[in-house]
Amino acid sequence: MKDDFLDFLDERISNPNDFSSIMQLSTQNNIIHKTKLSQKFLLTLKSLQLLKIKLIYDFHIVGKVIEENLLRIQRSSDAHFMQLILTYHSILELEMSAAREKTAIQKREKAIQIMQAGILRDVRKFSLNLAVESQRKISLIHVSHGSQQFERCEKAIFDNIDPRVKSKSHCITVQNVFKLQNTFLSEKMQVFFFL
Repeated sequence: MKDDFLDFLDERISNPNDFSSIMQLSTQNNIIHKTKLSQKFLLTLKSLQLLKIKLIYDFHIVGKVIEENLLRIQRSSDAHFMQLILTYHSILELEMSAAREKTAIQKREKAIQIMQAGILRDVRKFSLNLAVESQRKISLIHVSHGSQQFERCEKAIFDNIDPRVKSKSHCITVQNVFKLQNTFLSEKMQVFFFL
């Protein structure tokens, strides 16, 4: 292309001193140059537009991939959180049932303690009334837990338990032992034996 231009110049410049022909050549050279520049500019502009379209398409594809990955991660984390919630719920349910059972046992033990305290109170009232009515000739005496009399009474109770209940005897405990002291009857027996 350069050679064509030089040939064109050789043809046009027949007289180097001719200023108008040089000006014409300069103008034509400018026009050719502008045309080539505008063609390059248009080509560059078209390639930039194509690049822009390609980038938009690539960003769209990358956006879809990212969106799909985020949805997959969200589904995975939702499933994991649901598993944690269900595990927590089952643990909580087990602990609640254990707490209810423990509370029920404590209520039963408390009811037994209240019943035992009521029976002990009634026995002591009876003992006091008996002592007052008999002018202290008949009385109930509380036997302490570590004494031999307590152990003998406990052994007698376990020896006299029905065999059907004996298998469950580990549930039976002796709480209190009272000794009935009847001096009035003892005095009569002593008189009877000495007669």
